[in-house]
Amino acid sequence: FCAFFVFTALLNFVPFRINDLGIGSTGTGGLAYIGFLLGIATSLSSGRLARLIGGPLRAVAAGSLVLGIALALAWVNAFSALIASIFAASAGFFLVHAILSGYVNHHAGDAAPAVNGLYVAIYYAGGAIGSYVPGLAYEAAGWAAFLGLLGIVSIAGLLLLALVTRRDPISVAPLASSQTG
Repeated sequence: FCAFFVFTALLNFVPFRINDLGIGSTGTGGLAYIGFLLGIATSLSSGRLARLIGGPLRAVAAGSLVLGIALALAWVNAFSALIASIFAASAGFFLVHAILSGYVNHHAGDAAPAVNGLYVAIYYAGGAIGSYVPGLAYEAAGWAAFLGLLGIVSIAGLLLLALVTRRDPISVAPLASSQTG
């Protein structure tokens, strides 16, 4: 929920920020979405990244931190920083999602169909709410309030991750290679 909320909000509203700052055109801003390619590459290598980093939950934490770096880059009033923000957001989010979807299914056991359905519902709720609510903050109080809200949601996600890690410290260790891709 938290990662998709932040990712969706950032990608939906960066073009408005670019326009507000007068630092790029619509066509130029559209080039920023090439950052999705980095996200795809990150997804495809997520299993290897999880093993390299030391386990799936550590990989989720790393992806969350990269998503946080994307927010920090979005504070900078430069076109290049906003473009870099989209690249970082894509890499961080796709890593989080690729790992968590497998992690949830791996730990669901016999309840995998129900748990997967719940995961997808929560995931898309984060995206839907992230497409709308941050826009209200942006419209009412500007870019700083928008990024502040995304920062709060990011911190909430990290706190939830810390809670899961505390409750299930064994799963910080890498999953079997067949489980992580």
